[in-house]
Amino acid sequence: MLRCFMFLCLSIIAVVMAGCSEYTREVSINADGSCSVRTEILQDRKQFEQQLIWWKGYRAGEAVQETPVQQVVVEEEDEFEDAAPAKEKEKTIASAKAAMSEDELKKIAADFVVNGFSFKTDKENGIVITLDSIAFEGDMVRVCATRSYKTVDSMVNDSERVLGESGLDRIRIYENENGTTSYVFYWGADIRRQPSTLAEKLRLGGAKVSVKLNLPGKVVSSNLPLIEGNSASIIVEGAKGADEKLIELACRKIRVDTEKVELKAELPIDSREYKLAAHRAANHDKYGLQLTRAGEGFVVEPVDVKVPEYAFSQKERAAMARIVTTSSRAYEENAARIETRIFVPEDRRLFTLSDWRIIRAVDDKVRLVEEPDDDFFGGYSNTFNSADEDTRKSTFTLRMELPEADAKSISMLEGSVVAVTRGPWKRINVGEAAANGNKEISLEEILPGAKMKITSVESTGQDDAERSKSASVNIIVTGPAEINRLTFDISVEGAYSTSSYNYMDGTNEEDGHYVRNLTVSYHSWKKREKTFGKPVLDVLYPSDLKREEVFFTLRNCDLY
Repeated sequence: MLRCFMFLCLSIIAVVMAGCSEYTREVSINADGSCSVRTEILQDRKQFEQQLIWWKGYRAGEAVQETPVQQVVVEEEDEFEDAAPAKEKEKTIASAKAAMSEDELKKIAADFVVNGFSFKTDKENGIVITLDSIAFEGDMVRVCATRSYKTVDSMVNDSERVLGESGLDRIRIYENENGTTSYVFYWGADIRRQPSTLAEKLRLGGAKVSVKLNLPGKVVSSNLPLIEGNSASIIVEGAKGADEKLIELACRKIRVDTEKVELKAELPIDSREYKLAAHRAANHDKYGLQLTRAGEGFVVEPVDVKVPEYAFSQKERAAMARIVTTSSRAYEENAARIETRIFVPEDRRLFTLSDWRIIRAVDDKVRLVEEPDDDFFGGYSNTFNSADEDTRKSTFTLRMELPEADAKSISMLEGSVVAVTRGPWKRINVGEAAANGNKEISLEEILPGAKMKITSVESTGQDDAERSKSASVNIIVTGPAEINRLTFDISVEGAYSTSSYNYMDGTNEEDGHYVRNLTVSYHSWKKREKTFGKPVLDVLYPSDLKREEVFFTLRNCDLY
């Protein structure tokens, strides 16, 4: 598929690869709630023309290979697949051999604005993109386009797609207790994890890069170096690389505090909340449970706070911020962690725990401390499906940015976690865990309509016949959607201890009928004088499942 149009989707690092001489991104938020993101680039005309040829070929119905723009060889016919009509293909290739006129360049660029991919106009949601101007300056071309929004919410909701091209990612807007309004813009992972190479990339590219924020109120303070009236900005002369201030800024975030102005929007606004909503919609709970706010009986408490050693020294912290590498683990070390324990109500037990996050945290000097933005949801989940586990409690880890060096504690932290809890197990013993071909075993007693069969049993690892034994049991379950809730547990006769777990688990729907394939592995230990008996399979179904979001507040978590 055609790569998105480079002149509108450059990140600060990608500027180097696209051959731009200048790159400007200007974000404006107005008091009436309307917003705009203006992009201007100065680029070599030949490269710009190649990009337009690429787009023109795609619009003509040709499938163009995923090749970097600079390497496209438009003269050779094999750049296009045979799917397009021959005459249309010949016409497109012929036009590619000759330089385009200025009028033709403008026409094709305008066509992309209307019919492009990630930048397509979305009038239904109040999003409009316009090609403001194309100006030719010798061998260079200057292009300016603007994406406009009716509301602040629509721009914040679109932040990953729009701000991401300038290297920015998340947006937060909130009011402070001192009467100011904060606008916080977070760098995306590409820049945040590569600050040590940022200077060299900019120097090699030689491009002049600038990011400017225009806000409703007068700027009171900002970590951006240039402040004038309602604006804060940064300009980087690429040929000079990047100074330490820019590298340190790239490790953190852009923050601008302004005088309070009545903004037509309900604050706070956080693009992370939109991401979370989209994540939950796309990854609907596999157990078919609606998410509700938790009732009484849940208790959440801090267990331990872990801060990297270098956090004790302002100088050491600054040095570490400048040498963060592309390693995700290295980035994670640039964070504080709060080990947290959750207790569920006395008559409930945990089934799954997921999506734990920080909503708001302040240190002992009432300064905001936030959660790093990378992978904050989606990958975090614990499942508790062992029949023998007493799962009334569990732990999870909250990650946050390093507090300021003089902070002694996190005085207040608000967060949430999603807990699926259950009542007692419903249990049925189906006998020996042995392959039974196509013979189906009814699970009607615990789940109406459910059946299962054991397709195979495979020995795993190097068993010690005297002391241990292990195997994997492959199972197919059919029935209603609720078969996802079933858990399988194996015990071995004669063993003093057996551990088993479910894995390689997947469910498919076939004409309203569900089929689940999974593997249950077990490992048993016995005393030498004992003899292993047969493995016995229990099937369990949780009663009264509830999926709840638990909101909690932690106070006075000492850092040192």
